[in-house]
Amino acid sequence: MASFHNTSTFYQASTKVLQHIYSESAPFNPLQYPKIFNDYPIEMARKYLQMLSIVGFGTLKAKTEGQSAAIDAASEGQEFMAACTTYALKYIVSEEMNIEDAQKIIPKLPGLLRYSSDQTKEFIAWNIFNFAFNANQLLANGYPLCATNIPVTGNPAVTFTNSLGNTALTVESLMAMYSLFAVMPDDRGQLLTSRTPMSLIYPVGYHQTVVENLSSYFYPSDDSNRVNAIAGTIKPYPIPYLTANFNGPFPWFVLAGKGLPGSNCHESFFSVKWDKQRSWVSQETQALNHETEFRAAWGTVNQRGTGGSQGA
Repeated sequence: MASFHNTSTFYQASTKVLQHIYSESAPFNPLQYPKIFNDYPIEMARKYLQMLSIVGFGTLKAKTEGQSAAIDAASEGQEFMAACTTYALKYIVSEEMNIEDAQKIIPKLPGLLRYSSDQTKEFIAWNIFNFAFNANQLLANGYPLCATNIPVTGNPAVTFTNSLGNTALTVESLMAMYSLFAVMPDDRGQLLTSRTPMSLIYPVGYHQTVVENLSSYFYPSDDSNRVNAIAGTIKPYPIPYLTANFNGPFPWFVLAGKGLPGSNCHESFFSVKWDKQRSWVSQETQALNHETEFRAAWGTVNQRGTGGSQGA
């Protein structure tokens, strides 16, 4: 069971002459989630991030000369709300350990705690995609991030799909995903909200397949000399935080760029309200306390701008 650091915690370091002391929990790679996820501002005085869609108008109607135009009305659509959650961790160093630190280990601990904080953010953010097909992880409209029968807010009889089911990444399947992006309907179900595919994210174990499909000028699976229509059309991102890393089937996801909801973007976000470290000395014991914490909200506003496959 974890406890405070005392003079027995690093016994070997205090009794031996060591040339180097190191840790594998050291921050050396930049955070990956900010490259992909939106960061929507959260008011400091509020616990929730809330958004509301507006259902727009339908198509215009033919008008007979001399008559007035048909009347239509916009309406309120789907409400979205995400709650902020705080994550924190601290360590304690006894007064004696803080003084008798011959190998200068204690000054290394804040960096290790920062690494734990950064990794926690990565795990939380990328779980949005790890649970993309999970029927128990639903968006505000009651459907998973990737589904085949997503109803539009203003006309539930109209549905759309952003999932290719159990399909491996090929030239044909990626083109099929591009087609889904081009015909996603608006919340009225009458107009198109075309999204531009910008990013392809996938587990690191799928990297060879992705590179072969995206980098070859000619069709990658035969020698017919056909042009590869998807070569260079999207930026690939191998993500080690996607859980199916080496043992397939490998899920893969296509995303539009970042932006505000309702624009030409995907609408998944991870927003940090605050992120801080602090230290203090306990008055009674003179022990050093060091804590890190962040408070964040995350989720996906709606499925447009995102498409996925569970792989095959």
